[in-house]
Amino acid sequence: MNLKLENSLVVLSQRKKEQGLPQRPTKKERNQELTREERLLQHYQEQISQMHESNFQQELQAKLDSGQELTPEEEQYLEKVNPDALKEHEKLKEEVRKACEILKNGGIILYPTDTIWGIGCDATNEVAVKRVYELKLREDSKAMLVLLDDVGKLASYVEVPDVAYELLEVNDKPMTIIYPNAKNLAKNLIAQDQTIGIRITSETFTK
Repeated sequence: MNLKLENSLVVLSQRKKEQGLPQRPTKKERNQELTREERLLQHYQEQISQMHESNFQQELQAKLDSGQELTPEEEQYLEKVNPDALKEHEKLKEEVRKACEILKNGGIILYPTDTIWGIGCDATNEVAVKRVYELKLREDSKAMLVLLDDVGKLASYVEVPDVAYELLEVNDKPMTIIYPNAKNLAKNLIAQDQTIGIRITSETFTK
């Protein structure tokens, strides 16, 4: 660089400092700033990756517990990290399939719930409900409860008061609510006053 030009730049820089004007960052400073930005970006990318990995593993575990279908990505992941879990899942999935087939044909199953093991059937099938009553040596007048896997399905079977939705939103334990005006269920399952007890299950198998 020309000596006069270099001296002029130095003088201009000194004047800026004296006047409190912003200085143009040096190449070293620009490189340091870029490095900081890169580190921050890498940090955020790692956090996002960890969140995705955590969510992926939670969703995968829920599917393994309930015997739900796995995506090809999930199957490939299990083949690498836990092939035994994949085999157990296939067995559970077959058990769930058989249980659903039995229910569709009006049969009775023994299954886990979020409280105890229960004897169950299709709640819309009067013949199946009668068989459960007979098996339990229970009179038709003594109603049994219904399990649902989703709050959104309640309105298809009962009249749902607003307070029930509020209770379900804050409750984190197994809770049976008696609902009025039951419908679309086996007649011998509904109490004489047209009420029915329903619990939203959190047990993965019943979902």
